Amino acid sequence: MISKFNNKPEVGRIIIAVCCAIGAADVDFDDSEKKVVRDICTTLNLNPAEFSL
Repeated sequence: MISKFNNKPEVGRIIIAVCCAIGAADVDFDDSEKKVVRDICTTLNLNPAEFSL
Protein backbone atom coordinates (compact mmCIF):
# COMPACT_ATOMS: atom_id res chain seq x y z
CA MET A 1 0.00 0.00 0.00
CA ILE A 2 2.83 2.40 0.81
CA SER A 3 4.18 1.95 -2.72
CA LYS A 4 1.43 4.19 -4.06
CA PHE A 5 3.59 7.09 -2.84
CA ASN A 6 6.76 6.00 -4.68
CA ASN A 7 6.33 8.79 -7.25
CA LYS A 8 5.68 11.45 -4.61
CA PRO A 9 9.06 12.07 -2.94
CA GLU A 10 7.77 14.92 -0.77
CA VAL A 11 5.16 12.60 0.76
CA GLY A 12 7.73 9.80 1.03
CA ARG A 13 10.09 12.03 2.99
CA ILE A 14 7.33 12.83 5.46
CA ILE A 15 6.55 9.13 5.84
CA ILE A 16 10.22 8.34 6.50
CA ALA A 17 10.53 11.23 8.97
CA VAL A 18 7.54 9.90 10.89
CA CYS A 19 8.97 6.36 10.84
CA CYS A 20 12.29 7.65 12.19
CA ALA A 21 10.52 9.62 14.92
CA ILE A 22 8.55 6.55 15.96
CA GLY A 23 11.71 4.42 15.91
CA ALA A 24 13.54 6.90 18.10
CA ALA A 25 10.63 7.46 20.50
CA ASP A 26 11.94 4.87 22.94
CA VAL A 27 15.48 6.30 22.64
CA ASP A 28 16.67 3.04 21.04
CA PHE A 29 16.31 3.18 17.25
CA ASP A 30 17.89 -0.24 16.81
CA ASP A 31 19.25 -1.92 13.69
CA SER A 32 16.15 -4.02 13.05
CA GLU A 33 13.95 -0.91 13.16
CA LYS A 34 16.35 0.96 10.88
CA LYS A 35 16.27 -1.95 8.41
CA VAL A 36 12.49 -1.68 8.17
CA VAL A 37 12.76 2.05 7.49
CA ARG A 38 15.51 1.42 4.88
CA ASP A 39 13.18 -1.06 3.19
CA ILE A 40 10.44 1.57 3.15
CA CYS A 41 12.93 4.03 1.62
CA THR A 42 13.63 1.53 -1.15
CA THR A 43 9.92 1.09 -1.79
CA LEU A 44 9.51 4.87 -1.97
CA ASN A 45 12.55 5.31 -4.26
CA LEU A 46 14.35 7.36 -1.61
CA ASN A 47 17.98 7.10 -0.57
CA PRO A 48 18.26 5.85 3.04
CA ALA A 49 21.49 7.87 3.45
CA GLU A 50 19.40 11.01 3.16
CA PHE A 51 17.94 10.03 6.54
CA SER A 52 21.19 8.80 8.10
CA LEU A 53 20.08 5.21 7.78
